[in-house]
Amino acid sequence: MPTRSRSSMVFGSLIVLMTLVGFLAGRSSVSPRPQPHPIQAPIAKTIPTEVNALPPAETVVDLEPSEVRTPSLASVKRTRPLEETKPEVVRAVRAEEPISPATLPVRVPPTDQSLISVSESKKPQPDEVLTSKGLSRSGRIYVLAAEEATRTQNIEEFRQAYAEWERIVARMDQLMIAAAQHQKLLQAWEYECRQGYQTMAAIQTKLEEQNRLRDQANSNKTQTGTQNSVGGKSTALGNANELVQWQNIQRRITTLEAQAAELQFQLIQAQRDYDQLGSMALAKQGDLQRRQAALILATESIQKHYDNLANDRQVIAALVELNRGADINFALGPIENYQSNVSKMLSGFLQSQDLHASRKGKKLVVGLDRDVNSLAFQTTTFEDRLGSALSKQKDQQRDEESRPKKRAELTTSIQRLEDEVAKATQATPKAHLSAQLAGARTELANLQKDEAEVAAVRQKLAENVATNRDGFVQNVIALRKAVALSQEKHDQLETDTAVQKVKSRMKASVAPLPKTALDILKKAETLIQTAEIPLEADKTVVQVDAILNGQRQKLVVDPTLDVVRLSKALATELQIELSESSPEIDLVMEDGRTLRAKRATIKALEVGPFLVPDLECLIVLNDYEAPPVLGADFLNQFSYKFDPDAGKLTLTQVNMIPKTKPSERARMPR
Repeated sequence: MPTRSRSSMVFGSLIVLMTLVGFLAGRSSVSPRPQPHPIQAPIAKTIPTEVNALPPAETVVDLEPSEVRTPSLASVKRTRPLEETKPEVVRAVRAEEPISPATLPVRVPPTDQSLISVSESKKPQPDEVLTSKGLSRSGRIYVLAAEEATRTQNIEEFRQAYAEWERIVARMDQLMIAAAQHQKLLQAWEYECRQGYQTMAAIQTKLEEQNRLRDQANSNKTQTGTQNSVGGKSTALGNANELVQWQNIQRRITTLEAQAAELQFQLIQAQRDYDQLGSMALAKQGDLQRRQAALILATESIQKHYDNLANDRQVIAALVELNRGADINFALGPIENYQSNVSKMLSGFLQSQDLHASRKGKKLVVGLDRDVNSLAFQTTTFEDRLGSALSKQKDQQRDEESRPKKRAELTTSIQRLEDEVAKATQATPKAHLSAQLAGARTELANLQKDEAEVAAVRQKLAENVATNRDGFVQNVIALRKAVALSQEKHDQLETDTAVQKVKSRMKASVAPLPKTALDILKKAETLIQTAEIPLEADKTVVQVDAILNGQRQKLVVDPTLDVVRLSKALATELQIELSESSPEIDLVMEDGRTLRAKRATIKALEVGPFLVPDLECLIVLNDYEAPPVLGADFLNQFSYKFDPDAGKLTLTQVNMIPKTKPSERARMPR
């Protein structure tokens, strides 16, 4: 055999032997039993070999376990490359065996290059991998440093600022409630003082009149030479009692005025505090809006970073390695549900702008629109009540108009029955006629009793009409203001860029002004007519120009009097008829005098653009030279505001048709 052939055979044998030694060494590296020293392969001097140091430990790592538990991450299914799906096999060297080039094993390069491990160097720990991604451990959760800063500082500062804003608003609400209570108390004290002054004036007038009468009586007694000591003592005792009453009222008024002054000072101080708190609330609200905008941007950035990390293969592998065999798994942040937090922040921002989510969540309702709906409902309620009150008042007027005729009929019937009873001779017909006569007399007595109470019934009905009229007018005025404010708020929201961004994120729109409320307002305003009548001051009284039965007159405005009051001379000039059958009544004047008067009817009384027909008045029969007085009987036909300081009388008329009863509607022709 030639020398070249023998050399080739020897070289091939050496290659086979070295491959076998490498295979046995690899098998021994995965065995759990103690391993012998690696087998030394003879090294041919003619063939150079490459000696490499092996890592101190060798493991078999499966990078794709059958079941991966990562509760905080979305499962990602991907096809791994071949080098990641193959287990990596690395031989280990005993730690106590000295390493020398002579004893190092020879690593045989694999024939398939695709099976070469990509991690021949030292493999990083999972915690190091996660730390390199900017994550740090917080309990069992790996979080970003930006989240920790946002959660522990920015959000907490925002919550503290919001709590401070709520405290300011709560304090403002408390001040408003207290101010309303104080204002109500002041009104009660003012009314009591006004009543006290009137009582004192009446007592003083009475005392002066009694003194005048006493002086006159004493003068007459002196002339006649007679005395009445008993009457003088009783009069003096009555005067003393009235004087004590006058002094008690004066002390009470002094006390109330002092308390009212103190309460007024408290109200002024409360108003200053309220204004200061309002400025603080506005400043804090602006700060909250800036913080909200910054937090929204920060949390969106954090959430986006977490979403990217959740799809990072290295982060997934590190968490899988950490959770292998663990009872409680590690998870990737965030700690808080920032998507929910952002929604809450957006909702809070909208509420600070007086926007509230509807029940379906697709529309944002302006808070002022709720006030508009509430006022619209109250307006319709007062409209119904006013219609019912006017209907009752109309029925009462018809009943009063029919009373004279009914009284005359009963009187005639009674006279006829009395004559028939007197002429009756038989017992049975006479008893029957007597029963009819008794019934007629009872009916007439009841009618007279009702007539005696008719003034009180009329007054009660008039007060009911006035109350509901005032409520209707005031609600319409308030509804108009609320609609104007709400419309202004809608226009402001349309140009607010911050609100537009929030609406875009929430995919919601602002609901328009409620159409039903606008229709109610439009209808109500057509029923109302308002006019300001100028007043003219004349010494101690205030006068207004009026037209009585077609003639211009100046009337003194006095809401404390019940009816219009005229002198007999003026009544004759105005052609106001005085019925002979109308009874005379006593009329107590402001100076304490008692005069005789009769009731009459003014055909037409016109003040400004308003005309009231068939208005009752009192005609003073005695010598009475005072100017005519416009009383509450006329003013209560309107919702009025008497402002002598401003020199104007504001009259508001409601042109409403009284409600028709169901029975009357049934009789109406179709």
